[in-house]
Amino acid sequence: MNMSEQIFAVSGMHCNSCVMGVTEALTALAPVREVSVDLDPKGASTVRVLTDSVLSVEEVHDTLVRAGGDFAVAAG
Repeated sequence: MNMSEQIFAVSGMHCNSCVMGVTEALTALAPVREVSVDLDPKGASTVRVLTDSVLSVEEVHDTLVRAGGDFAVAAG
């Protein structure tokens, strides 16, 4: 399988607890192999996702909402 890295800008993350929640929620998705987050509590944090298939902004947003987050997600 070909793996690809996708980058998303996620606003609304303020602390390491947010980072852990986002990482756990996205890692639970079947195509996701790895997640890394560069936290920016005053703006949009950079979320890098290594996947077996492409994730849409909507999939990422819906996953984070289901996990209890109130985040804005955009393609990075």
